[in-house]
Amino acid sequence: MAVKFNGRIINGFNISIRRNPFYGSNTGKNVTLLAALCQDGILGQPSRLRNIIENAAGNLDLPVEQVALDWFKQYLHICIRPIVGILNIYGLACEFHQQNVMLELDKTGFPAKVYFRDNQGFFFREGRKDLVSAALPGVADESQSMIDEESLAPKYTYYLVTNNILGVVNALGCCQLADERKLINLVYKAFRELEDEDETGLVSYILHKRNWYTKGNLITSLRNINEADENLEYPAVFLDTPNPLHKYFFSDKLIKPQTKDIVYSRYFEEENVNISIRPFDIEKDFEMVHEWFNREHAKPFWKMDGPKRDLELWFRTILPGDEQHSFIGCVNGIPQFSFEPYWPMRDIVGAYYESVPTDYGTHFFVAETQKDKKFSFQSFQVALDYIFMMPEVGKCIGEASVDAVPTDRIITRLGYTREGVIEMPHKTAYLTFCTREGYWEKCPESRFEAKVSD
Repeated sequence: MAVKFNGRIINGFNISIRRNPFYGSNTGKNVTLLAALCQDGILGQPSRLRNIIENAAGNLDLPVEQVALDWFKQYLHICIRPIVGILNIYGLACEFHQQNVMLELDKTGFPAKVYFRDNQGFFFREGRKDLVSAALPGVADESQSMIDEESLAPKYTYYLVTNNILGVVNALGCCQLADERKLINLVYKAFRELEDEDETGLVSYILHKRNWYTKGNLITSLRNINEADENLEYPAVFLDTPNPLHKYFFSDKLIKPQTKDIVYSRYFEEENVNISIRPFDIEKDFEMVHEWFNREHAKPFWKMDGPKRDLELWFRTILPGDEQHSFIGCVNGIPQFSFEPYWPMRDIVGAYYESVPTDYGTHFFVAETQKDKKFSFQSFQVALDYIFMMPEVGKCIGEASVDAVPTDRIITRLGYTREGVIEMPHKTAYLTFCTREGYWEKCPESRFEAKVSD
């Protein structure tokens, strides 16, 4: 069906109605369009997915979240391995939109089969061109649907993961049936199991790429682009978006601490000082930190001096995000330094080297200027102690300005190694890496502290 105005059909209002081969009780199958399964409830009523999960939980006498997680595991089992296998063996990829996928549920309400119906497009990978051409002579030239693996991975990730699988994660999360982080972890593990089997590069792209190439449907609409009328080569707006599966390695204690109390302390016997750290409290610490950043020794390197409103805006922007968090360090109970653990997967520095999800970094600032009270080396040790306590952390990143000579001296003593120079928009910096083993080799007493903490 279509809409016609002044004798001309208006693209974008066209509707295709397909025959439903599962309609009626004679088939004995409970099959639902995935898009309908994932849509919100109507007029305040529970969604279909919520009803299915809650009914299954009641029948099985199990907690709702456990059933939701098991239900999702089963969906991934019948979805991911077959789709990746078809791409590897036959070279076939398809627009795995929710509206093209039918899900059959068994008698308990769990996913049993996936049906893929006719859709707007199929495409094939270059690695299986001979096989596809032998089955359908001329299809590559006629349909222009043969795509090299490098270009196929971003496109297929959007259809299979962003649109489909994460759509199911969203539906389960919005209905408060299961925690989204747990669901994302299941997605990561399901693809990780296939990484060694996949020869196309798709699974590697999904797991390791810092950003995914994602279609921006809202922006496409706001730009008044009608995909039905546009050249097929550029039918929509695509954007780089952070890879959500990297949350598998996300450290809440570093980036999203749920306390404002002391999280770690260490006594240095030789110096007779106790150094402790706690998450930044904007209501309690803001005035103090603003004064710190406006001190003369802070201005050249930190460049965070200025009016309070600018600094407050910065804090209120970063604190809710997944990029970094601030901590306050106290020497014998007196606040004297701050450090900011950050996650390169979300931080700008991650775009300047081959970052991996287990990388974490820290910015470090000592407010005290008197040498007999600074304890910079010991304070940085406490920061690294805490960072390396987190099992998610692989190595610690540094990107201090090339002009910050004192910082370079300290981190070298701590076990950082220089990897090169990076040109960032706001500074030229040394890229440095520090591993647990490198840190413990330089500071062997810290290995003992780590064992005590464990």
